[in-house]
Amino acid sequence: MPWPVDHTKLDRVRALMKDQDLSAVVVRAPDNVLYLTNYWCMKGYDAVVFPREGDPTLIALEPQLADAQRNSWTRDIRLFKGYLFEKSLARWLTLRHSSTKLAQSRPPRKSSACV
Repeated sequence: MPWPVDHTKLDRVRALMKDQDLSAVVVRAPDNVLYLTNYWCMKGYDAVVFPREGDPTLIALEPQLADAQRNSWTRDIRLFKGYLFEKSLARWLTLRHSSTKLAQSRPPRKSSACV
């Protein structure tokens, strides 16, 4: 059973995103994935697409599905098969980008903003 969703923390992240004019962030570092989803990825290949509005998406290795479902705050969990992560992530982001409001937002900024 996951910890209760920390809405205060997630609202604080979204406020910082608004201040930086970011429509979404993509994180891969395990501690950032944990911070935004309550899911501790075992291998460090997982990622989160965390939009300023709407539900985040967790992208996880297929073998980790049960653990991700058990622990993550987000219910939108997408899977990839193996360790060719960059290729899988790039393909998934392209598909998501073309089918969501992210497609209407400005191009991503190069930022090192930490939350």
